[in-house]
Formats: sequence, structure tokens, C-alpha cells
Amino acid sequence: MNKSYKDLLNTLQSGFLDPLLVKSRRDLLEIAMEDALDRLEGMQYGSPIWWGKGEEIDYERAWRQEMPEDSSSLKEVIPYIVQFLKGIPIYGHPETVSNVIPQSTISSIIGATLAAICNPNIMEEAYGGKACEAEIEVVSMTSSLIGYDKKKSCGFFTFGGTGTNMYGIKIGAQKVTKDGREKGLRKDVKVLTSDVSHYSILNVMDWLGIGTDNLIKIRSEEDNSISISDLEKELHKLLDNEEDIACIVPTLGTTDSFGVDNIKDVAKLRDDLVDEYSLDYIPHIHADSVIGWVFSVFNDYDFDKNSLGLPWSDDIKKINDKIKYLYLADSAGIDFHKLGYAPYISSLFILKDRKDLDLISRDESLMPYLYHTGHYHPGRYTLETSRGGGGVLSALSNLHFLGKNGYRVLLAHSVEMTMLFREKVKEIGAVILNDKNIGPSTLFRIYPEEYKDNRLDAYKKEIEDNASLLKVCNEYNERIFRRVDERVRSKGEGIIFSMTKRYKQTEYGADITALKAYMTSPHIKNENIESIVKEISNAITQIT
Repeated sequence: MNKSYKDLLNTLQSGFLDPLLVKSRRDLLEIAMEDALDRLEGMQYGSPIWWGKGEEIDYERAWRQEMPEDSSSLKEVIPYIVQFLKGIPIYGHPETVSNVIPQSTISSIIGATLAAICNPNIMEEAYGGKACEAEIEVVSMTSSLIGYDKKKSCGFFTFGGTGTNMYGIKIGAQKVTKDGREKGLRKDVKVLTSDVSHYSILNVMDWLGIGTDNLIKIRSEEDNSISISDLEKELHKLLDNEEDIACIVPTLGTTDSFGVDNIKDVAKLRDDLVDEYSLDYIPHIHADSVIGWVFSVFNDYDFDKNSLGLPWSDDIKKINDKIKYLYLADSAGIDFHKLGYAPYISSLFILKDRKDLDLISRDESLMPYLYHTGHYHPGRYTLETSRGGGGVLSALSNLHFLGKNGYRVLLAHSVEMTMLFREKVKEIGAVILNDKNIGPSTLFRIYPEEYKDNRLDAYKKEIEDNASLLKVCNEYNERIFRRVDERVRSKGEGIIFSMTKRYKQTEYGADITALKAYMTSPHIKNENIESIVKEISNAITQIT
């Protein structure tokens, strides 16, 4: 028998929290959440290292589904939803070292959950309330941290690291195309970055209509930082040809190798060229610092005293010696969902000079139904007209929960475990490809037995001119990865690490495959490093 309208309405109301969070109705959420967490725990697979056995994804089944006619109870919906978390690595597991996806702190989870309950839209105060104030607090803290003058800076949360790059390059393009917003881009403008920068910059060039052909990639040095001499040559060439330079995008912490560009030299070069060529605009510098920004917590740390007793403090100082000049960028990208230990998505775009917002702001008359109350209206200049508060509150939660010292300890632990891993993996014949980069990431290659004793010479030959050797060793490393990956997926045993098919390119333009281990788990210990290396060693034996 079908339920009546009123009966069904009463049933549906029980699926919502009481608007005033009355305790008796709040219990329903707590019970439902506990049920979901219990099911998630019970679904763990293997050592455990997965949230559920990595079943083959059935897209055909998904495409056959239609919206159900009738409602379901929470008891029916929860197990149905939890099953779709199968096949996701347990990112906090000490032997999950696949990428820069750390475990979220409890405080950041609470922040994101509270935002889901209260549902602020921080496009303006009327819909965001004091969550808008929270956004300003994060911007203020982050501005001070990286060295911006908080009286002049501004910022807002956006849809990920790609979003931060998009805003930076967009503002750069506006600086050289005065009427570009109204008439569109009527001329080519150039954007420069390194050859190991993130691919999202290509996406931005496409989506902004600048064109991927106008992205110029500059050779990177052995330490995976942009070649300043090559950048200087290219900039001179462009300016001699009267080309417009919209943006230079240095990377502070590349995704694979954790390469850090020398932003101090980039900024000086830009400023010198503005004077030399008497430019009537200043090319924008946007720092893609979504990973490396967090090392700014060491800007005011006394490394000589090292009061926290941090391991590898001299090497951490070397990272900070570059990161501390982040303030020289005109804008920067900050991801809290990377080394900020917050859940996806929590990305902040921050500007040194808030006057630059005028380049992307819209007239309020174009939005007549908005912005009639309050003083904070970021919806006037953001691409998004809907911005949730989860990223803001999770970031703010962590800034308070961890503080500078908390982040310092987590980063030092990450570096300590990385350096131990490098030492151990060398013992089984690895060549560390980013040995000049101190940080949480290790890129390495293993060589077949016949090259093992002369592996450094073999690597040198590969990158200089031996394409056939490169092909053999690329395939060999991919086989190692596939063997480890197959075992952990089929049996739930082993480790989760990763591979990149283009760590860099050789001098003759071929891709170099690398295995990758990224140490972010706060739980990782020496014995976990031993297990990780042993698993890789076993895979080598099995494919030989």
C-alpha cells in the first residue's frame, strides 16, 4: 500500500536534522555516523591497507541504474553508500606512500562536517555568516606566514590547485590585455613555467582561451628547479620580439620530485627586465606553491637552537632558504589538502596586493539580487557563485590544532622517513633521481642485474643518448611497479606506492619512468620503511 502524502512527509522529515539541533533528533545523526564508520572499519581489506577489497569497477552496472521510485531508510542507504569506498587506499596507513595525499586530522574532519551541517555559502555574508570571517582569518594567518603584508593582501578559497593557477594566470593576462574581459583575447600572451611544472597549467591555458601553444616550458636543472639562465634567454627573446608576457609560474614543490624554483632569482630577473625594456606593465608572478607553502612555518624558526630537536634540520633549512622568498610572488596557491593535512577540497588563492582584484571584479549592477547586506562579497570577483565552507573550516581547524610547531614536527618526520627510505632503497640497487631535493618525495629507478653495479653510469647513458637502454629500463621499472601493485590489489598484502611515466625527459626528448614513494603518514616508523623496501626487493626477485 502506498503511503499518503502526509505519512511520507513525516517519514522524510526524520531523515533531516532538527533545524535547532535538538538532542533527540541529533542522536539520529550520531547513530547513523557510527553505523557508517563501523561498516567502513569492517570493510577493511588486507593488512589492512584498503578500504575494502579493490573490486573491478563496474561502470556498465552504474550506467544501467535509474532513480528509484520510492524512498529508502538510512539503514538501507548507509551500507549501499559505504560500499563505494572500496578500492580507496587507507591514506594514513604507514605503508601507503603513493602520493601527496595525507591523512586528514580529526580537527579538519570536524571542520568539514560542521560545514556540511550548517551549509554556508561563502559567496557573501548573507549566506555564509561568520564562515566568511573564518575565511579572512585563514587568509590573514597565511599572509603573515608566507611574508605578505596582511593589510594589503587578500585571498579566497577555490576549487583546487588548478583553480589557484587559473586565477593567477587570469590576473596576469588581464594586466597585458586591458580590455580583454569585454572583447576577449585579441593577441597572443605568453606564460612561462618549468618543464616539470604541473600539467594543470596546460589545462588553464586551454580553458582561459590563451592557448596551450602560448605556454613556454623552460628546462629544469638537475635539482628540478627552473633554469634561471634559460628563463632569462627566453624572456629576452620574447621581449626583443615585442611579445607580451602575462605570467611567470615558478613551482615551489613539484608534485613528483619536490623541486623548488628559486623565486628570488625569478623575481629579480622580472624586475630587471621591466626596467631594461621600459615595459608599461609588470609581468605577473604566480607561485604554484600548493605543496611547498607549508615549509613557510620554518621562516621564523631558529635552526641554530633547534629547540624542537628536529631531525635533518640543516636540510630542512635548505628547503626553507628558497621557500622563505615566496612573498616575492604577486600571488600564490595554497593547498591545505596536501601537506596541510586537511580533506579535499581545501585550496586558497592568495594575492599580495588586493588592488589586483579590480582586474577580475564585476559590477554589482550585473547581479541585482545579491549583495544587499554585509561588507564581504567575494562573489563579485570569484569564478564560482557557490563556494562551500568545508575547505575554510577544515583549514582553520588545522591552523589552530597543529600550529607552527605541529606542522614543523610533521614535516620533519616526513623528511626523516624519506631520507631513511633513500638510504635503504639504495641498498637494493636504486638510483635516487631527485637526490638533490630534500622533502617528502623520492623518485628512484631500479636497474636489471647486468647494470646494477654500474647503475649510475647506466642512468647517465640513458639520459644522454642511449634510447634502447632507456626503453629496457623503463619497462623494467614498470614491471616492478605492476608486480607490487598486483599483489596488493589481489591479496591486500604489501605496500601502495606509485609510478610516473614522465619524471623528466632525456636530452633527446624521451620520457624517463620513475618509481615514487611519498612519505606523509604521521604513523610511519623505521620498521615500515624496512617493509616497504623489502616489498620492492621481493618484486625485483620475482621479475628477474
